[in-house]
Amino acid sequence: MSYTPTIELREAAVEKYKTCVLVIDVQNYCCKKEGGQFQGKLAKAPSEYYWSAVNNCLGTIAELLKSARNAQMEVIYTVIESLTKDGRDRSKDYKISGFNIPRGSWDAKVCDEVTPMNDEIVLSKSSCSVFVSTNIAYILRNLGCEQLIICGGLTDQCVESAVRDACDLGFLVTLVTDASYTETVERQVSSLRALKGFCRQRTSAQVIQEMKSLVSTITLDGDDDEKEKRINHILNQVRYVRFELTDLNGKSLSKVVPARHARSDKVYFYSGSMAIGANAQVLTFPEEVESVGCPNWQALPQWDTLAILPYAKTSNDNGVARVLCEMPKCPAVPRTICRRMLDELKNKYNLSFLSACEYEFSVAKRDLTSGEWTPAFLGVDIFATLQFSKIQDLAYAIEEQLYKIDIDVKTLNCEYGAGQLEITYGPKFGIEAVDTAATFKLAVKEIALSKQLHASFLSKPFTSNEVGNGGHFNFSLWQNAENITADKTAHTLSPLSKRFVDGILFHARAIEAFCAPTPACYLRHGHWAPTHSDWGFDDRQSSIRVKLSQENSYLELRLPSASSCPYLVCAATIAAGMHGLEDPDAIVVPAVPSRAVLTTPQPEIPTSLPDALKVLEQDTYIVNKLGPDFVRWFTLLKRGELESIQSWVEADDISVEAAWQKMYMEFL
Repeated sequence: MSYTPTIELREAAVEKYKTCVLVIDVQNYCCKKEGGQFQGKLAKAPSEYYWSAVNNCLGTIAELLKSARNAQMEVIYTVIESLTKDGRDRSKDYKISGFNIPRGSWDAKVCDEVTPMNDEIVLSKSSCSVFVSTNIAYILRNLGCEQLIICGGLTDQCVESAVRDACDLGFLVTLVTDASYTETVERQVSSLRALKGFCRQRTSAQVIQEMKSLVSTITLDGDDDEKEKRINHILNQVRYVRFELTDLNGKSLSKVVPARHARSDKVYFYSGSMAIGANAQVLTFPEEVESVGCPNWQALPQWDTLAILPYAKTSNDNGVARVLCEMPKCPAVPRTICRRMLDELKNKYNLSFLSACEYEFSVAKRDLTSGEWTPAFLGVDIFATLQFSKIQDLAYAIEEQLYKIDIDVKTLNCEYGAGQLEITYGPKFGIEAVDTAATFKLAVKEIALSKQLHASFLSKPFTSNEVGNGGHFNFSLWQNAENITADKTAHTLSPLSKRFVDGILFHARAIEAFCAPTPACYLRHGHWAPTHSDWGFDDRQSSIRVKLSQENSYLELRLPSASSCPYLVCAATIAAGMHGLEDPDAIVVPAVPSRAVLTTPQPEIPTSLPDALKVLEQDTYIVNKLGPDFVRWFTLLKRGELESIQSWVEADDISVEAAWQKMYMEFL
């Protein structure tokens, strides 16, 4: 009987929910120069190659773990650590070798660069192979793990032992070649060559790419079993789940539920939650709420948005996840309206929407006694390296935490205002892009709070004459997986996208109420913020800045301030753009881009929030498209905020800037 090796099985790519990353012995004892392995008279100083290999591996493993967590993979660590302080439980080999790492010692800790998160498992071992001195095989079976991604050190000792034993026990193994290390290059090469018959060998870049492909497939578009696996996988890693609603200001509202109740118990919010102001002292009462006694309405979790929030974990490391919700009985839930517009664009025109918000925000300190807000740093030195260094700890913390929740930061820099930063991130398709924008704003604020700072997206957070915080909305139109924003030459807009732009410009005056929803927003006008309904090629003063290239063509709607709710900006943009697609003959806008060659001035954008609300109510197309009830709720709330601001100025004898801060500073 002949035997044919099934080599292709060993070369199989990793699968979601079946794969665990095993990090072997990346600990202070052997990875830090102060570690016990290198102390004492008989200690042998390692080579420069060794330290170079260790340091490179620490960075590589850190990147590997970020991707693994994004793909919802289990991560398990091993450390050499005796169960006793005197090491009497060690293997005979370890006793002969003459080293002992006492239980609970600094030497036994995983290196800070790759520290475990939440409730990730750390196994103490007292033998070369983790499969000999721990119950790891039992644990892996219980976790449903069939594949292992192994990294760490030493490659030709503990790593090699783990690879061989895992293979013999029936696990498929991938060894990450540039995330494992040993003492010399010759030993590294020799070990990798010897292990080829036991495992698949890949670079970290290759493995990370596989992990990223899994992230894109972790949705609820699969079968019911796949949905449940993903949900349960996340819920098993956390203790609490935040059920979040985003209100008309873009402010997050939530109820926290212990994870054990997240699937079984219904969650309710006050029916008028969408009608509460940015400062909850403002309460408005839509007819649907007041006429029936202000009941509670059920929040419907959108389980495809369930995600672990690493920056929200409790002080004792209990994990926290969040799920975004909608409220079917409420006519004014921003996410619902946005999703409806995206669905109509797709179903009616076969168009997909790739987008990202581009936010500026201000970092502030607050005096707990006086309540006074001050910028975290002074000066207007945009892009200055030393200016950025004043706030870099916060900026880097934001990038690191956002990466863990699949928000890919592209750039970080200080801007032209005191305490002002801009952080940009990559675009996504559909409602996921807008969920990302809402998550970005809340995450930035939460991470700042963890450092005793405040991040505010208020347009003018400190004074009325400072530079404002913008929230430009970048988007492109896609059809059949092709960007159709530009024509084939990439020198001008495609006919379809030109009609879409025409629709936006035709309704720009009305949608300004959503783009500039606070009175402070209107002080941005004229300072590289648009004043008229116009467009231009790479023109920072136009309402729509058209950016075309062979590689990447997109449109930048420059109307929105950072205070705007991303769901409403996206919904209003699509609603207006679809009018240009539906009825181009009814749309009258300039055919040429340059404001300089126009003989007649273009329609002026409203210069105040009261004016913008009136224009919105008079635009019957936008009102009917987004929903008359929604517009009624929105305008009622905004007028309620304006009345309160005016009353605070008059009754409390405070400046209008102080009244804006009282209304918006903390939660916007």
